[in-house]
Amino acid sequence: MSEQLDPRELPHQLLLRKYGLNIANMGKHTQQLKKDVDRTLQLVLNKAKNGAVKLTPATQSKIETYDRYICDGVFEYLENQDSVSEQEVEQVEEQMDSKREDVVEKMEGIHEEAIETENKQETASESETTSETQTETPTPKEESSTKVGLGFWDWS
Repeated sequence: MSEQLDPRELPHQLLLRKYGLNIANMGKHTQQLKKDVDRTLQLVLNKAKNGAVKLTPATQSKIETYDRYICDGVFEYLENQDSVSEQEVEQVEEQMDSKREDVVEKMEGIHEEAIETENKQETASESETTSETQTETPTPKEESSTKVGLGFWDWS
């Protein structure tokens, strides 16, 4: 896979690192969202086969939505702590939105790559099946009018 999804690239992770925050300091809702996105990412990474991560559009949307809400929770925390001004929050939020777009593009690329790989595997298995059936020569069956097939036995 050419591009790997790195969970540390998600905008909420960048925000937490930038301001030196710990998720334990955030509100309960934000903490729960963080746990949910971590579980989702862990599940996706656990299902990866041979380094190939499969991200469905629904999973991509879920990760993006969780990330957006966690960022909102971080911004709310920063505003309540008077650490940053509202104008500063808007600027950083714009930066995070552009970063989120980059991550979404990567996720879409991963999804498309997984589909292409899957299609190639299906095509390869179909061609193998086709070549196997073409090499087999059917043997003519001798049928006698006196034979009766009943269950597993042929009765004459």
